[in-house]
Amino acid sequence: MQSDFSKKIASLKEGDKVKIQGPFGKFVLEENQKNVVMLSGGIGITPLRSMIQYATDKNLPIKIWLFYSNKKPDDISFLEELNALAETNKNFKIIHTITRPEESKQKWGGHIGRIDKELISKNVLNLEKNVFYICGPPSMVSALEELVQSMNIPKEKIRKELFAGYE
Repeated sequence: MQSDFSKKIASLKEGDKVKIQGPFGKFVLEENQKNVVMLSGGIGITPLRSMIQYATDKNLPIKIWLFYSNKKPDDISFLEELNALAETNKNFKIIHTITRPEESKQKWGGHIGRIDKELISKNVLNLEKNVFYICGPPSMVSALEELVQSMNIPKEKIRKELFAGYE
C-alpha cells in the first residue's frame, strides 16, 4: 500500500516543480546518550536504520537494542544491512519478531509475536536508564508508547515518529 506522499511523488512528471522543506523534528540520535532501545515495525525501520548506521560510522559508545517487528520474514527491510551492522558494531543488538510466520513460504526460527514487555525485559537490563525510540505505523507507535509508559519509563525518555499510510 502506498502512502499519500508516495502516490503524489509517483504522479510527478519530468519538469514538474516541487517545494521541499526540512528536515524538521526532534527524532534524532543524540551522541551523548548511553543506552537506547529502538522499537519498530515495517518501514518504520528507515530512520532507525540511519541512526544505527550513524552510531556505527562514528564509533559512538551507545548501547543500542533494536526490536524490529514484521508480519513475515520476507517483509524485513534492510535485513542484510542490519545484520552487517550488528556484526560490525559490538554495541548494537537486533531482536527480530514476526507476527504472521504462517503466511510466509520462508521458514522462521526466531521470535514470534508482537513486541511486548516480556521480550523487552528479557533482552534489556535497567530499562529506566534507556531512551526509547518508537517508529512505525500510527497504531503500533501508540500501542508501544503505552507499553513503554506501563514499564515506568517517563515521557521525557520516549521519542516517537509516525509512518502514516502503511497500516
